[in-house]
Amino acid sequence: MSTSVEICNLALIKVGSTRISSLTGEGKTSELCNALLQPTIDFILSRHDWRCARFRQALTQDATAPECEYDYRYQLPTNPYCLVVRAVQIGTEGLEFKDWVQEGRYILTNQDNEDEDLYLIYTGRVVDHTQLPPYLVQAVADMMAWKLSYSLTPKAELREVLKQDAVGPDGNGGSLLAAMQMEQSSGVQDDEGDTSWASEGR
Repeated sequence: MSTSVEICNLALIKVGSTRISSLTGEGKTSELCNALLQPTIDFILSRHDWRCARFRQALTQDATAPECEYDYRYQLPTNPYCLVVRAVQIGTEGLEFKDWVQEGRYILTNQDNEDEDLYLIYTGRVVDHTQLPPYLVQAVADMMAWKLSYSLTPKAELREVLKQDAVGPDGNGGSLLAAMQMEQSSGVQDDEGDTSWASEGR
């Protein structure tokens, strides 16, 4: 288990910067880490159906109907906060339901939930960073190091090395791809994930 500060310090060691003792401490380094850590974790969690961030929740029908085309709408969960919708199911037997669209923070559909509830399978925000498995900690630290290097080091060569550690020489590898492969090899995984994320890594 790695705390938020420990993850940031893993990144700072790679950058060659002084380690921090708190995300809320004074100084540029703490401020940068505090600003970057959760968005970086959200970004990485959004790229793949990670088991540590997979949640299931019954959808609650909203009192306001859509203006047109659909009869009902359901708000996306906020606890944990929904980052990516993975599937919608109807009833408790796990039957996939496909007659829906996502618009903003809502699922729109013509299906009400009077007879059977709709359930959302989704990737949610993880705010207790000690719940991240070691391979995801490494991916977050490598991505953080790359992002931090733009503010903490003038060395272009080091930034390039950190970029390759995070996303690989071709933009589709690095520690995030390694983490995806580790996740798939350690248990059943239906979603092979998307590795076309690298161009968004900065």
